Amino acid sequence: MSSSDEDLDSGHNEDDKSTIEVDHTDYFTTTQLFDSKDEVVVWARFVARGLFVKIVKKSCPKKKIFLTCDLYGEKRECPSTNPDARPRRTGSKKINCGFQIVGNLRSDDRWEVRVVYGKHNHFPIYGRSE
Repeated sequence: MSSSDEDLDSGHNEDDKSTIEVDHTDYFTTTQLFDSKDEVVVWARFVARGLFVKIVKKSCPKKKIFLTCDLYGEKRECPSTNPDARPRRTGSKKINCGFQIVGNLRSDDRWEVRVVYGKHNHFPIYGRSE
């Protein structure tokens, strides 16, 4: 198998700089109301598992919960106090995926879910058989 065949099989091609967009907005758009923050998280992770993506809690203020793709955000550079030092090798899964949903506590003490940004910039990668 050639290198280009391997790139196509893995869904990744070094020469291809086009932007990938996998839209999951419809899967996370719901009118369902939830009794707790935890129910929102369980529901979102259940939906995500079926789509082969992973959802994590970004932050949880008292009346909201932000859930994002685990690849959300940008890699941070590790600053060094010594300019002559060799940069540390740090690993990060972050690839600037913008997928985000938010759960809001309503006045009737029920939780609703809203999609802030429903697109992933990567193909689904979890739970697929190799």
